[in-house]
Amino acid sequence: MSWIKPVSEYVFGKTPIERYSKNRDMIDFAVHVLTTHGMNGKMMEGLIQHRYGIIDDGEIHGHDGTLDGRNVEIKTQRTGGNQVLNCRGDFSDHRVDTELKSTKYLRDLPILFSVGVDSQSAKCIYVVTTDFAKIPKGSEIFERLSAKAPRINFKHFRDFPDSYEVVYKNDGLLERAIRLKEINGKLGNYLRQAYCENKKNIPKKMHSLNSACSKPSSLELFFKT
Repeated sequence: MSWIKPVSEYVFGKTPIERYSKNRDMIDFAVHVLTTHGMNGKMMEGLIQHRYGIIDDGEIHGHDGTLDGRNVEIKTQRTGGNQVLNCRGDFSDHRVDTELKSTKYLRDLPILFSVGVDSQSAKCIYVVTTDFAKIPKGSEIFERLSAKAPRINFKHFRDFPDSYEVVYKNDGLLERAIRLKEINGKLGNYLRQAYCENKKNIPKKMHSLNSACSKPSSLELFFKT
C-alpha cells in the first residue's frame, strides 16, 4: 500500500483527521512529523515533490529537485512561533568555500515553492510558486541572497506579480490564519483575492508539466521499514 496517497489527500484536503479511520496510523504519524519543529520541512518537501512531479536530485546542499528541466527550491513555514507566514526562505550561512546564493540563483533561475502549513492540523494552507527567471537581476531579493545568512520573504518579490502565483490554497485555514494574525497582512490579502483551481500541476504560463517522480522522494525516509 502506498503511503503517499493517503497522506497527500489529508494534507491537501479539507477532511478533518477525526473522520479518518482507514490509514489513520499513517496519517497520525504524518501529522506528528509535520507539526514538529525541525522535522516538518523534509516531509512537506516530499509531498510537494509528489504532488507536482518534482524529481528529487538528492543534493542536500543543491536545489531540491527539478521540474521539466527547471531547478526547484522548496521552503516550508508553519503557523505559530515568533514568525508569521510570509513565504519565508532561510538558507545555510555562507562560508568562505561556498558559492553565494545570489550567484547560484542568478545562474540557475530556479522556481521557488513557498509552502505554508497549519501547525495544528498539519494541513497545507498555501503553495506559492515564484519564478526567478521573471525577477529583474538588480532586485533586492538577489542582494538578500548575498547576505552571510541569506533570508528572503514575500516582500522581496511581491513587486513583480508576473513572477509568482498561487497553485494551492485552503480557504478555510487561510481565513483562520488571517483572523489570528498568523500570516503577513499583505500576503494574506493577496492569497485571499488570488484565483486558484488547486490543480495538481503548475499553470502552463510558467512552464509545461509532463513529468512524474522517477526517484523516491524524501518522504520515503519517514515510512521506510
